[in-house]
This record gives sequence, structure tokens and C-alpha cells, in this order.
Amino acid sequence: MNNGNLISDAFNHKNFSKLVDNFLTETLPEYDKEFSFRPRVDILEKEKSFELHVLLPGLEKDNINLEVEGSKLIISGERKQPETAENEKFQQVESFYGKFKRSFNLPKNVDADTIKAGFKNGILEISIEKSEPSKSGKVIEIQ
Repeated sequence: MNNGNLISDAFNHKNFSKLVDNFLTETLPEYDKEFSFRPRVDILEKEKSFELHVLLPGLEKDNINLEVEGSKLIISGERKQPETAENEKFQQVESFYGKFKRSFNLPKNVDADTIKAGFKNGILEISIEKSEPSKSGKVIEIQ
């Protein structure tokens, strides 16, 4: 091993840790036969919030669930395959149908009570406000 690799490895580990601390990170994927597809998610960090855009074309908002469990944001739902008449059959299907679930660890610098969501044109837009870091120097009275 040469020193260049050790420095490079330490730098990469440091950067990775910084990324995990500062941004929403997805928890390990759900490996369950119950889930059929994983919708694409774009995450944007703004000065005072994080914005998630979940691509869900063909879904209605009633088929989408959004919840917080502990420090996880969980997005789930189902895209149902269109029904066909008895004399019809699909020649080709490239769309994904079935249940989905994505879960993200919330960063420590967000307030889960401020999560807002809207659904327009097949895109679920989620906004999570950042919280102010706690002020250091606060005197705590010992009881």
C-alpha cells in the first residue's frame, strides 16, 4: 500500500460521512416480493429546506401514503395496472405496476413537524424545513 491510497481512502470516508450527516439518505432498499418498483426521487437542498420530488406518473394522490416513523420518512403506494376488456390484451408493457416503498433517514437538522406535500402532474413534492441548530452556551440549571 502506498500513502496516496491511505490519504485518498481517508478523504473519501470523510466526505461520505459529511454527505450522510448533511443530506437525506435512503435507508436500505426493501427486498420484499410485495414491492414491485422503486419510483425515482430527486432531492434538492435549499437554504432553509430540503425538497423531494418523487416521480409517480399515472398515480392518483389517493394511492400514495406519506408518513414519518421515528427518524424515517416513508413514501409508499400502489400503481394499479389498467383493466382491459375481455377481447383486449396488451402486446407490450413497459410501465411498472404494483406496490412501492421508499424510506429516507431524516437529517438531524430538520423539523419533521414542518413536512408539507403536494401532488401535481404525477410528481409528489415534499418540503421539509431545516431547523435551527441548538445554541451553545446555554446555562442549564441542575435540579
